[in-house]
Order: sequence, then structure tokens, then C-alpha cells
Amino acid sequence: MNWRDGAPAVAISVLLHVLIVGLMVFSWAGTPELRKPRPAPPHIQAVVMERPKPAAAQPAPRPRPAPRPAPRPEPEAPKPAPKPAPKPAEVPRPQPTPQPEPRPAPKPEPAPSFEQPDLAELLAEEEVMRAEQREAAREEQTAAQQSDSDSLEADPETSEYIAAIQSTVSRRWSRPPSARNGMEVKLAVRLAPGGDVLNVTVQQSSGDAALDRTAVAAVKNAGRLPVPEGAAFEKFREFTFLFRPEDMRL
Repeated sequence: MNWRDGAPAVAISVLLHVLIVGLMVFSWAGTPELRKPRPAPPHIQAVVMERPKPAAAQPAPRPRPAPRPAPRPEPEAPKPAPKPAPKPAEVPRPQPTPQPEPRPAPKPEPAPSFEQPDLAELLAEEEVMRAEQREAAREEQTAAQQSDSDSLEADPETSEYIAAIQSTVSRRWSRPPSARNGMEVKLAVRLAPGGDVLNVTVQQSSGDAALDRTAVAAVKNAGRLPVPEGAAFEKFREFTFLFRPEDMRL
């Protein structure tokens, strides 16, 4: 409470007390006789009543400040795009060194034999090998000549000449008693241009020596065989002649 507000009440209370005291003194001084003091009136006690203070005008509530809008966050500046990290330089991978394939361990060679081979056995083996080679060559030649003879007989242009040769040879042949139908002698004949007989050999025997001998003699005794002229003669320069007793009847 402020002391300035209560000062008028205090001043009034003091003035009342002074007034009461002055009246009492004045009454005593004007009476010559002692008078019994009148009973003092009941003491009036001044009570300082405080005036009810007018309700202090409460200040109007200040309006609450409107909430400020939250500051909008400033858009962040676009961050620069991160630079792509430089690619590490490719290191060439080392190529695997080709490893040589394991070679099989060489087999131990047998100890050389110091025994001297028998010379006679070596010669016999060599002779057998030569005989086999001659036989193989003879079979190849026979097959080739057989093919030539078959082709001459089958070819219409040369078949008539083969028939004429058989007729010429049959006139010069003397049949041996041992000759039988079904036997066959293959003769290798070599002629000169014009059909002159140069050479006759047995290429494949019939198994009968007399038939082989008389067949060779018949071709040689013919002297000249009927053959074509020009380029067609080359087929008869060397050819195989099949001598069969049954064909000699022509």
C-alpha cells in the first residue's frame, strides 16, 4: 500500500485527537471549583478506517501478440552435383602363363641285345618280303590287265577286234590232249602299229603247262593281229588276251 494514499486519514485522526484534548483543557480552566472530575466519557477510540480503495483499474490485458508465422526455411541453395569419382585406371590382368602339359615319363628302352642275328635268317626274311612284293605287284598288274581286257570286250568299238583276234589265233592253235573247257590262260600281248606281234608272255597260268605253251605259240604264229588304226590302236598296244579253249572254236 502506498503511504500517500493513507496520509489524509492519518491527518484527520490527529486533528480529532487535538480537538478533544483542547476541549478538555478548556473546560478545566473555566471552572473555579474543583469539581469532581466527571467521569470521563468513554474513550472514543478513533479508528482509522481505511477507505476502500477503489479497485484499481486493472490494465486491460494486453492482447497477446499474434504468433509470428514461423519463418519459412529458405530454400537451400542447390548443392553442386558431386563430381564423378575418376575411374581407377584398369590394370591389365596378368595372363596366366600356359603351363606345358606334363609329358609321360619315357618308358625305359629295353636293353640292346648284343646277340648277332643269324645271316641266313635275315636273307630268308628278305626273300620272303621280296616274294610278297612281287606277288602283290603281279596281282595289281593282273587286275589292271583284266580290267583292260574286260573293257575291250565290253566296248562295242573294240569287241569286234577282240573276236577277230580270237579267230586268227584259233587257226594257229594246236589243241593239246590235256586242254579242257573252263581253263583260261591270261596272256600279256604287246603289238606294234599295224598289229605285228612283238612279245607274248603268260600273265596268269591255267595250271596246265601244255595249254600255256600252245597258247603262247598260237599268238606268236599269228604274226599280225587285226587291230584298229590311229588313236584307237593305243588300246591294243599292250593288252591282256584271255585264251580259253572253248573260244578257240570260232
